[in-house]
Amino acid sequence: MHRRVLLVSLLLVGCTGNDDVEKVSESHYPQPSSHGAKLLKHFCSECHAPPFPSIHTAEEWPNVVLRMQQHRVSKVLTPMTKAQIQELTAYLQHNAKDAS
Repeated sequence: MHRRVLLVSLLLVGCTGNDDVEKVSESHYPQPSSHGAKLLKHFCSECHAPPFPSIHTAEEWPNVVLRMQQHRVSKVLTPMTKAQIQELTAYLQHNAKDAS
């Protein structure tokens, strides 16, 4: 049952358009003018509002970024380069929540 709820939630959130992105001010993100923040906004906003870096720990972010890269490929969106993945991941890890 838990898996069904999670799956439905993910389907409802994914690829909903860019309307939600405009509601969140860029200034709410850490270092909003940094290249990492710009990568976050550019690549993540094609399917959903960019996530706040603090929703995951630094340890979790690499897997999340790789999973989203696979999602981009499956949706025939332009994949990130290795350098972009590294820079985005570094930005997210630098601003991640503390591990508990």
